[in-house]
Amino acid sequence: MDSVDQMDCEYEVEKIVDQKVVNGNIYYQIKWKGYDSEYNSWEPYHNLNCSELLTRFQCEQVIKNKKILEKKRQQLLKERDSNTTASSKDGSSAQFYRKEIKNFTIHKETRIQKKNTSEEQYNKSHNNIGVKRPMTLVEKFQQQTGFASNKKLKIMIPIQSSKTLEFERFLNRSIKNGPPISVINDIDDAGIPSNFTYVENYVYGEGVPCRMDLSERLVGCRCKEGYCNAKGCSCFTEHTGGRLNYDRTTFQVMLKPGNVIYECNSKCTCLSNCVNRVSQRRSDLGLVIKRFPNKGWGVITRRRIPERMFVTYYYGEIIKSTEADKRGSQYDTKGLTYLFDLDYNSEDHDECAYTVDATYFGNFSRFFNHSCDPNLVVYPLINDNADIRLHHIAFFTSREIQIGEELTFNYFGNFYNEEVESGLSKIKEKYVCKCGSTKCIGYFHK
Repeated sequence: MDSVDQMDCEYEVEKIVDQKVVNGNIYYQIKWKGYDSEYNSWEPYHNLNCSELLTRFQCEQVIKNKKILEKKRQQLLKERDSNTTASSKDGSSAQFYRKEIKNFTIHKETRIQKKNTSEEQYNKSHNNIGVKRPMTLVEKFQQQTGFASNKKLKIMIPIQSSKTLEFERFLNRSIKNGPPISVINDIDDAGIPSNFTYVENYVYGEGVPCRMDLSERLVGCRCKEGYCNAKGCSCFTEHTGGRLNYDRTTFQVMLKPGNVIYECNSKCTCLSNCVNRVSQRRSDLGLVIKRFPNKGWGVITRRRIPERMFVTYYYGEIIKSTEADKRGSQYDTKGLTYLFDLDYNSEDHDECAYTVDATYFGNFSRFFNHSCDPNLVVYPLINDNADIRLHHIAFFTSREIQIGEELTFNYFGNFYNEEVESGLSKIKEKYVCKCGSTKCIGYFHK
């Protein structure tokens, strides 16, 4: 078995762009050094180790708030002048507004001071006058902005266990071809899976030909000016009948599930932004590995993902199917398996030559959970893997995925039938499904 060196790569924060509070937790929008703004991501406070940038951002926010409050103050001054006549019933309009403007002076902390006397108390004690006093400038500001000065803003910084933080650091040290991945665990103290190594490519087991061994078999297109079109590119004419695999504008896959996707490869003359290299591009889907009460680790997204978009490959250790059968028997006793057959070109499992095992080597797709109503679909995909028996397992969205939604796929495959059900009847109890879908059949198996 070949070894995989773990790269110690850390991502540097270039700038803090914005902040927000979600369910009492502070999140900062981060601009990563060396990455375009499209790779900006929201990170929780405890993930950041850039005190100087945080201080600078807070100072910028103070200056910004000062300008906003000063502008509001000027508007209220104009309003005072226009309402002077209407407010003369109080008998002390000039003194009242002079006092209010003084109270509205912007301090260094840009705090709005709370007045001691509320409108209700004032009206109750002045019933003999019979005239309701006008709202103070501070109260008008509160009403228009939705800010309640009598309520304290309670900000809670989430506390993650040391194992969770260690898991997150472990992931981000290993990731070199994408933005960092956050880890959330408010369930227990689970951390890095035992003997697990995060990889961004395949590990080749004994007797499995690696990509370099097969590179001589690759044949690339010779499209001019690095631009491929469906009718002139050999990658299309030989495999798809001159049809595009992806929409040229949205990059959404246009083939139906069950079809193999043939992309341009390293022997092709087209550029990296070719319409037929969608899965080879770097992308940021804002993914988070999250701990669930009953299912263990899963993957959610912090961004909306349109339908038919590429997500990732299923990376792991590629082994021969004979070895997979041995490991599968051991995994079945534990009720846990990460085996994925490369069986697109096989009629049944006996003809399947290779299997991907993500038990000890894998990327974030290892943490995708099963669902009987999934939002991901699997396509076999060929680019630099010249042998179709070593095709990629490529995940695409089957529908639009919302912010905070978990990414799932059907462990049975894209097509479920009675034959599959009868063949798995003996192991139903070991693989109890917990997807919670209305279409749940009660169990699963890969």
